[in-house]
Amino acid sequence: MPKLAKTKESNIDLDELKKILVSNNLNREVEDTKLLVREAFEKVCLTYGAEWISSAIDKTSKKYNQLLEFEEHRIYGTAGFMHKLLRLAEFSDFLDAINGHKSIIKKLKTNNETMGAFFELIVATAFQRSGFSVGLNKKSGIKGQDYDLVVSKNDQELAVEVKSKSPAIKYGRHKLRTTIWKASQQLPANKAGIIVVCIPAEWAEKKGVVKDFEAACTNVFRTNESLLAVVVIWHGYFGNRDLGFIVCEIYSVIANPSARFTIENLTEVLDLMAKPGKWGRRD
Repeated sequence: MPKLAKTKESNIDLDELKKILVSNNLNREVEDTKLLVREAFEKVCLTYGAEWISSAIDKTSKKYNQLLEFEEHRIYGTAGFMHKLLRLAEFSDFLDAINGHKSIIKKLKTNNETMGAFFELIVATAFQRSGFSVGLNKKSGIKGQDYDLVVSKNDQELAVEVKSKSPAIKYGRHKLRTTIWKASQQLPANKAGIIVVCIPAEWAEKKGVVKDFEAACTNVFRTNESLLAVVVIWHGYFGNRDLGFIVCEIYSVIANPSARFTIENLTEVLDLMAKPGKWGRRD
């Protein structure tokens, strides 16, 4: 195992950061968890590059990337950082089986595409773990052919479009409708498809957000029978007796009642992406 030390691109000592991760961020002495975090950190450095991990958490770096932003949240501590670290380590076990995975890693390291690539990996690895063949769809800029992923199993093929909204974007009903409509236009008319929309946790708690999403989806479903569903994913924070606060992805599905396609075991795939949960406040 190579020594994870300072790089030319960063002022952060990775060995020191690793010590912080496996000790100070846990409210109780949980040796198994410490080992898990330590192993995850080293796996992520080897898979994605120690230099990138270092620069990704160092605001003084020219390559600073907010994906692994290492800041103490006033309530949740560094739970968000640890969650993404563990997820990236998890993805590394499945990357080789995803056709075109190097393109996703490249996007992961590009500031304006970072979060989108992170959620693409969540979706892609969930399908791969469920026995689907997974590949990146070659971008064409052509309506109906410009989706993100193509997955297949037992002669069934599914087009997947993943949209990610930045926390910096203020919630708005029109933005929501536009996002879902544009995503639907990127999917083919003659093939089963789903849209995965990844939203900030703040959006998921907005008053009226459930009705807004349902209205936006209903509008698209009227003219698109190939679209199976819109899956909404967001980050949730939970208290944990041993770990303090932990983070996980949560999902909710808005199904198309008029869909003319079905995909077997789709719920099982979604359960690997995230945990089913309630969202928003109904009026």
